Amino acid sequence: MISNITAQNYGQIKPQPSFKGDKDILVIDDNPSGISASEAGIKTALADKVDEYVIHQAKGGTEGLKKANEVKPFFTVTAYNMPGLGPDAGELIRKLKQIGTKVIVHTANWYGQGDISRKAGVKTCEEYYGADKYVYQFDKDMFQNTVKSMVEGKELPRYPFQHARTSKAPSSSNNNQNNNWFTRLLNIFRNL
Repeated sequence: MISNITAQNYGQIKPQPSFKGDKDILVIDDNPSGISASEAGIKTALADKVDEYVIHQAKGGTEGLKKANEVKPFFTVTAYNMPGLGPDAGELIRKLKQIGTKVIVHTANWYGQGDISRKAGVKTCEEYYGADKYVYQFDKDMFQNTVKSMVEGKELPRYPFQHARTSKAPSSSNNNQNNNWFTRLLNIFRNL
């Protein structure tokens, strides 16, 4: 409350993150072990603040969307490949964003090729579908840092291959390399 702020404690008061209501977090996954892994990572990231939050669970995209409409969570952690709402989480991500929740895609998809695989995850989830963050499921540090940054209202961490949001655009030779890489990736998917 503004009346409690005095000249003495004004500099000591830290701004709180902006929430749409209760401090609700939604975890969506059709696999119980995926829900458990995401929830454990969230609890570790929140540490001593974990009691301030309510973590909701939903099995699959259809149940997740219904729960998100009811709860209106501050952010949602979702798997990518789940039954319901299409072959992937693209439609789910878009609908969650329409509700107003932030979305972290926490998935084992796009693994095996290191940064190449993670680039595909970022391009698909963040750039194409509009998720706030793609995190490889077994990258615990990135997931916990993402949750912590989201709760604290800080810029989300990025993978080393991602350009800083404030940096200049890549050079034209890098653009050609990126376009060639993306074209090869599209051709791989077309040939599946």
